[in-house]
Amino acid sequence: MSGSGGGGGVGDPTGEGALRVDLARTALAEIEQEIALLRDKLAPLLAALDQPLMHQVMTLRYMDGFTVRQIACRVAYSESHVFYLIRKAEDIVCNM
Repeated sequence: MSGSGGGGGVGDPTGEGALRVDLARTALAEIEQEIALLRDKLAPLLAALDQPLMHQVMTLRYMDGFTVRQIACRVAYSESHVFYLIRKAEDIVCNM
């Protein structure tokens, strides 16, 4: 096979592959920084939730990145009940 195709792999004389990797790393770092800022803003709102289960579910979901299934297993409730708690807590947080 020849080096054509612009894949940026081995034998990439133009360095396009390295440039793409650098751009992807920069974009990822920016996204991670934005997520950290959003979590910092969300933390006091979650702390204001007065129901411990709702607080735990929201923390697992939005601070720790758990899936609904993982949360349901952790708190020993059905996935549908976890969805209900998340929706209810989101309404409360949005109206704070």
